[in-house]
This record gives sequence, C-alpha cells and structure tokens, in this order.
Amino acid sequence: LRTVQRVGSSSMSVGRIFRASSISANYVKLFKFLRAHEKASNADLTELLQYNHSSQTSKFLRDAKFVERRGSGPSARWRLAEHHRR
Repeated sequence: LRTVQRVGSSSMSVGRIFRASSISANYVKLFKFLRAHEKASNADLTELLQYNHSSQTSKFLRDAKFVERRGSGPSARWRLAEHHRR
C-alpha cells in the first residue's frame, strides 16, 4: 500500500510501503463472523482465528473494542457491541 499525501494544491508521493498486520485480518474475520452469526463461544472463535490456545483468543477479544462478552465460564458468548449490531 503506497500512500499519497496532498499538501496544498500539490500531491506528494510517499515511497514507503505499509503492510497490513495479520491482526487486522483477524479483526475483519471476527467482525464478519459476528455480523453473520450474532454470537459465538470462545472455542468457536479460537477455531475461526486459528489460535492454538483459548487464552490467546480471550486476550484478542478483550482488546477488541467492538465486541462484548455475555455470561461467564464455558457458557460465555461474544457478540458485537450494541452500536455495531444491525
């Protein structure tokens, strides 16, 4: 991805290439999955995101600002935060 920055009436090309993080792809996968299925267990999301341990999934989900957890323990479900639902 090359960026072009507009300065006044002229454009300036920036030659550095920025790669999208693999974490970004996981956020997109998570968002699309929850839009389609409304809610999911930690185990379902561990499989979707291809993490080796559920603790990795839990940390990722806690850091995601657009999801919320309902319940506790094995019966807990993750869903999109209210302002992101249809």
